Amino acid sequence: MGRPSPSVFASDRVRVLAVNPEVDVTTGAVVGLGGRVFARAEVRHRYPPSPLDVVAAVSELIDHLAPGGTLWGIGVAIPGLVNEATGAIVVAPHLGWRGVPLAALLSEAHGLRVVVGNDANCGALAESLFGAGRGCEAMVYLNGGASGIGGASIMGGSVMSGSDGYAGEFGHTLVNTVGGRCDCGATGCLETEVRRAPLLAALGGVAPTELSGELLRQVPREGPAAVEADRQLQFLGIALRTVVNVMNPRRILLGGFLASMVQARGFEIIHAELSHALPGGDSTVEIVTAELGSNILAVGAAQLVLRHIIDDPLGANELAHTP
Repeated sequence: MGRPSPSVFASDRVRVLAVNPEVDVTTGAVVGLGGRVFARAEVRHRYPPSPLDVVAAVSELIDHLAPGGTLWGIGVAIPGLVNEATGAIVVAPHLGWRGVPLAALLSEAHGLRVVVGNDANCGALAESLFGAGRGCEAMVYLNGGASGIGGASIMGGSVMSGSDGYAGEFGHTLVNTVGGRCDCGATGCLETEVRRAPLLAALGGVAPTELSGELLRQVPREGPAAVEADRQLQFLGIALRTVVNVMNPRRILLGGFLASMVQARGFEIIHAELSHALPGGDSTVEIVTAELGSNILAVGAAQLVLRHIIDDPLGANELAHTP
């Protein structure tokens, strides 16, 4: 007779810190099993933060969110390419990072297990477990944020990471041969044509936190913001046509300001572009908005650590630490 397997129960005692560094803010949240978010906070940046700025921001977040409390690790969602095996940032163009051993820096500073992943992969993972992707074996997730357009795909219930972990960069799909130059060096990428900044400007310079589908619904139908949203939705539809032809997903999830645009302007422009996809794929794909809202990256980043705890609950106890 073999040894009995350990039982695993969802416990509020198991908590990890989820971190998302962006160009203007580093957000942190304490997250538990089952995707429950206990608390959130942020550290603002006047300029894109350096790796050491983020290490310092994480210290502030821990002091604020878990003073004297026990954490089981830190999960980090990064807007860039990540070597998942080492936790190093290969390149994060909008942050200006290249070859940064972020997991090692954070682990050394805080004495915790640190797992780093691409932010879009984290978002897709969260939605597939707890949001609009539940029960879907073939889905693509696109998110619009301060650092551009992130993308990820779930096939067979697992995140498609590619041979080196860099799959899903849908933001660099060519949509306009005479478009602007992208940070990646190419011309006419999706994220050069579909950007949050022009939308905010067309709305009169509102703060990013104020951008929502409800706000866009209130603008004049032919006003600058509506025209800009429709222009961006057309380019988004062109990109999604390629996604449908190449990936044949059952469901496409839109998050961030992409969700705000379709909530206000509808899906008609996107579906008009999808009508030019190869026969079959466009008729079976659902396009929906992500459900987890502002918690999506926190929940996804936390899963990077929590899945190790679920796989090895006895070993994970040794990693619990009071920073």
